[in-house]
Amino acid sequence: MNAIFRSTAQALHVSYLVLSMPPRQGAPFRNMLIHMLEDLDDLTHQQQVWLDQLRGTPGSGTVNFGGLSPDEIRAQCSMITAAVRDRLPEPERNAIWARYAYQVERANGVRGLASYYQSLIGVGNDMAMLALVWRRYAGKERADQDFSFRQIAAECGGSKSTYERANKVLTAHLRALEERADETLTASFRAHGVIEDESLQTA
Repeated sequence: MNAIFRSTAQALHVSYLVLSMPPRQGAPFRNMLIHMLEDLDDLTHQQQVWLDQLRGTPGSGTVNFGGLSPDEIRAQCSMITAAVRDRLPEPERNAIWARYAYQVERANGVRGLASYYQSLIGVGNDMAMLALVWRRYAGKERADQDFSFRQIAAECGGSKSTYERANKVLTAHLRALEERADETLTASFRAHGVIEDESLQTA
């Protein structure tokens, strides 16, 4: 049996996107994903790249939901997001939520990360710490527009350079946290046939 997804990142992107939207009946899965992405007001760079790929030649997609009904697709996506909720330590779960989830779940992930790292990073202002975490997950354009270091300093006090230094430390910690979460999920998803085993992929 072929794996459904090519990677853990793809599995997470698709699953959280599918579950963030109302159920859609009667549309092939590829078309359903295109419509879902087109309905989003503010695509991240990764989502735009993915949308462009989905709009390519029919059959060129890398998601394999062959033979599954829309309800079965949603059930599969629910299993993937449940693995995030149930199998990851809280900080790693929050990192996945902040990167891939939507609305309340995403906000909870950001708040959890801000609380977890605040004393370590040394940012005393709660709102400034939240802004720094949001900056990581908002996408480059929105980060520069809505969460610039100058804006954070103006609204929360402190200096621009202080937040720039704090951001470098925070980014390194968040990247390491995301990598640990990815390793844990990849091992589980690969074992259950959700993603491809790279050792079996041909060059």
